[in-house]
Amino acid sequence: MKTCNICILLAVISVSIVRSKNVLAATTIDTTSHASPWASVGRWGEVGSETIGQTFTVGSDNRLDNFTFYVTSTINDEFTDHLVFGAYVMKWDGSKAIGPILFESGHIRTTGNLLKWGFEQIDVDTGGLHLDVGGRYVAFFSVTDYISGPLSSGWAAYVGEAYANGTFVYIDNGSSFSALTTTPWVTNYPGGDLAFTMSFNIPEPTTLLLLGLGSFVLTKRKR
Repeated sequence: MKTCNICILLAVISVSIVRSKNVLAATTIDTTSHASPWASVGRWGEVGSETIGQTFTVGSDNRLDNFTFYVTSTINDEFTDHLVFGAYVMKWDGSKAIGPILFESGHIRTTGNLLKWGFEQIDVDTGGLHLDVGGRYVAFFSVTDYISGPLSSGWAAYVGEAYANGTFVYIDNGSSFSALTTTPWVTNYPGGDLAFTMSFNIPEPTTLLLLGLGSFVLTKRKR
């Protein structure tokens, strides 16, 4: 039986290696090619609306790995690297965020490194955030917990109607983070969507089963 267990383990490992190229089924939402050049929406920051975001709907690949938005930042209409904010993900009920914060990035600061059409690319790594299939969520940037001056503001890159399962949203919530879940956000001005990308993945159950079987065989061999 010792030899048989080793053979089984080798077979499992071989199949797992072959399958590993397809371990993840990836879905990407990308609105960045829908307008040229991009427009902008704002102001947001310490001057203007404190919070802006994009709602989205989760498909069958329900692990959000990262998302990207594009912003500019200014002080007294001069480009700067001083806009400080946090990135967040929460559930969305159609008019406002609900429930607990599902993801919080911590401190993000613009660098002043303007790229495509004068916007800076802001990449946010969630570390693999598991969401509900079919669930509605909002990914947003907020200065609410970071207001300290000087009074900086910015704009977000906007592409119009590009994504059918969500929309650009914002709220003037001042210094009250709790207002995000108690006060309706603006959802229809100007309508349409931000320039953004989101990457989703999910492990294939068949591959996880094979890996689990390999662990089982190893355990049996040690006995």
